Amino acid sequence: MRKINDWLDEPVVQLTSDPHKHRLPLNYYYTESELKKFNKSDDKITIDEHTRRNDANNIFCELVEYCVKFNINDLDGLPLFKPSNKNSFYNFAYGNSSK
Repeated sequence: MRKINDWLDEPVVQLTSDPHKHRLPLNYYYTESELKKFNKSDDKITIDEHTRRNDANNIFCELVEYCVKFNINDLDGLPLFKPSNKNSFYNFAYGNSSK
């Protein structure tokens, strides 16, 4: 996972996407460790816009909201995309990107 985290945090993005505007409580998107790691103020998470992590995080947050909106749940009744499987999503993004 260290290799993927390094890849996500590289400042390589030229055309940045705006940080995601959360429509749900932050615990729908982020694990406790993420909430501690990133700069959190006024119910916002700040991630460097020039990194792949910002883009990947924006996509992940949209997936979370889509699952909640349309009641797409796992076998436990939780949204299919949730903080506990974000690393799997990042692994997917890393493995399927053009790097």
